[in-house]
Amino acid sequence: MAKEQTTDVNSLPTLDDFTEVGLLTKQKVEASNSITKTQAELQNEAKLQEEKNKLEIENKAKQDQLDKAKQDQAKLEEEKKRTEAAAKTTVTLDANQEAALIDKAEKTPETLTEEEKDYLIAKGLFEEPGSFWEDVQKIHGIQVEVDYKNVDPESPEGAALRDQALFIKAQKEQLQYLQDTYPKAYQVLEHIANGGQLEDLVNADQVDFSKVVLDKDNKEAQKALLTDYYLSKGFDQKRATRMVEADEDSKEGLLEVANAALKELQKAQEDNQKIVLAEAKAKKEAQDKRNIQFKAAIKQVTDAGKLGDFTILNKADREAFYQHAIKNIYSDGKDGYQIVLPVNDKSLIPVLQQLFFGFKEGKLDDFVKKEAQTQMVRKLQRRVSQATVTTASQDAAAIAAANKAKALPTFDVFTAK
Repeated sequence: MAKEQTTDVNSLPTLDDFTEVGLLTKQKVEASNSITKTQAELQNEAKLQEEKNKLEIENKAKQDQLDKAKQDQAKLEEEKKRTEAAAKTTVTLDANQEAALIDKAEKTPETLTEEEKDYLIAKGLFEEPGSFWEDVQKIHGIQVEVDYKNVDPESPEGAALRDQALFIKAQKEQLQYLQDTYPKAYQVLEHIANGGQLEDLVNADQVDFSKVVLDKDNKEAQKALLTDYYLSKGFDQKRATRMVEADEDSKEGLLEVANAALKELQKAQEDNQKIVLAEAKAKKEAQDKRNIQFKAAIKQVTDAGKLGDFTILNKADREAFYQHAIKNIYSDGKDGYQIVLPVNDKSLIPVLQQLFFGFKEGKLDDFVKKEAQTQMVRKLQRRVSQATVTTASQDAAAIAAANKAKALPTFDVFTAK
């Protein structure tokens, strides 16, 4: 019996992973779904992507040069500032006075006068204090742009924003490094990230022609490669053998013909890999577009607050429900979606209630009627019970009135005041 495969729900991508945008019109969706890309178009896309990658590398190099130029300019301005300060200062201090001034600058820099600052700056003994993160940047030399918005940069929240920006920067630089240093490996990673399989690019049953080098003295290897080449062209084994024999007797010679065939096989294999990569990327982009559209549709419905016969009156509940929905709706990797809810011993009943609601397709008329009938029965039972109590009270009052003359008065005949 085949072992059933299980999937970790937490590893699946939810709609929360996609950015919300407006819905496409029906005509645009139908038009985009009707487009079928040819191999030539896919190859052209792959070529354009390569050019784009090269342009990004060039732009990054230019940006690095620009950043370095800015740093050099800042150093020049700082040096100019020191020179100007030295020209302005007329203070002359002996060794003891200078030592005392340095001690003051270290312990209580806020008490320094402008003349004292100018003196220390001119001597290269003092720098205007910067922000905490500027001091950190001076230590590790990593520049990172952070949008703190209205958050204090030196608060815990500000530090968290900076850590996030630093992580994103490191991630991008690492991917760029892999792309520049190991382009083939990067293509494989990108293909898998786009939903492709490693076997699409690296098949253990096929020869990786990019690694094949023909030995000029190994004629058997040359014949074997040419045989594979002719078989790939659709010739049968007998015809392929005759073609190899003809190549062996040709003017060019077996090795030259084999090397020409090898180059053709290498190019064909490389072109096929580009097509596979482009198809996987196009499929991933189409899936992302569907996810964004579907997420926007959920947003539109929840913002309206109308879920069929249900109405969500509270706006805060609408937003909370929207967030709950997109965190529990998963793409099936094709054209559909599914809701996956985690279940444990505490959440079992509520989840089963939701499952039952879906099972009944949102129609709980019979259940509601039955519940209403049950409530009516309970009301009737209460009424009957109340009527029985009233009758019993009346009977007791009649008996008490009849025996009143015979009995001594009790406390219930008195009214508390």
